[in-house]
Order: sequence, then C-alpha cells, then structure tokens
Amino acid sequence: MYYDIYVLSSLMNSPRHGYDIKKNLIDKFSACKNMSNNTLYPVLKKFEKDGYITKKVEIQEGKPNKFIYYITDAGKKYFIKRLYDYPSSLSDDREEFSIRMAYFHLLNFETRKKILDLRINFLKSALSISKKIENEEHCIFDAKVERLKKYQEDILNLDLKLAENFYNKINEPCLTPKELLPK
Repeated sequence: MYYDIYVLSSLMNSPRHGYDIKKNLIDKFSACKNMSNNTLYPVLKKFEKDGYITKKVEIQEGKPNKFIYYITDAGKKYFIKRLYDYPSSLSDDREEFSIRMAYFHLLNFETRKKILDLRINFLKSALSISKKIENEEHCIFDAKVERLKKYQEDILNLDLKLAENFYNKINEPCLTPKELLPK
C-alpha cells in the first residue's frame, strides 16, 4: 500500500521522469532503497490507466525518449485517500506508519488520532507480550537471545516514544486543501 503513497507523493510538487521519481524516493524514504524499475513502472502504468497520472513524451535525439509524469486532480485525491486509509491490520507495519507520519501535516485530527491510537496500542501490546515471556520461569534464554530480545524491546520503546511525540502535535492544523479531503 505504501508504494502508492510514495510514488504519488513524489509527483505532488512537480512532474518527474521515472528515473527522477525513483531517485527522489530513494533519497527521501529508506523503504524505497531497494525499489526496482520492475516495481516502479507497473505502478506508474496502473496509475496512468486509472487516470491518477498522465505522461508526456520528451523526444531526445540519439537516445530513447523519456516520459514525464504529471499527477492529475484525481491522483491528488487518491494520494490523500490512501494516506487516510489506515486499517487496524496495518498497525504492526512500521513502513505504513512511517509514511503516514511523514505526511502528518496533511492528516486531520481524527485520522491522526486513529493512526496513533492503533500504533500505540500495538506497541504497548507487543511490549507487554515480551515482558510476559521474560517473566515466565520456564522460559530460559541464552545470552544471545537475551541481547536480541533486549534490542527488539528497545526498538519497540523507541517507536512508542516517537508515536507519543506525534501525539503531542495532534492538534496542529491540517494542511490538506478541503477539496482533497476524503468524504
């Protein structure tokens, strides 16, 4: 799901060539470091078919033609719709949460609250389960497993702190134009 958001987000400010979209995403989002052309171009083709983007040909002498991709008004609405779409089944997915927080300023209060509540509840539950396993007497860990478990708990605690920090900003204004807000 988040690749849809990533790709459309790169077109929100200006049209781009496919290579520029990929480079922009790799520079901005760690989740896109391994994005291949076999991932990007089918997404672009699907978006063009659905009317979310258009492309224009840039003719180059002695080289293959380049395509410049533009986001349409329907594409902008779809971008916002995908950003706001956060079912509870995604609360354990760090990338899905991260992309929403990257565009926190575009989310309204209700959506921010929903996303943050789901993520915080997931993290607290995961930490609780980890502690429960730790406290069971019949569960014996060797040193390497203990270090790994500690590392995972540290990550969960950092993620929890991050979500709580966003919660402190929950009342900031939503910067999405009203005509793009989902109904």
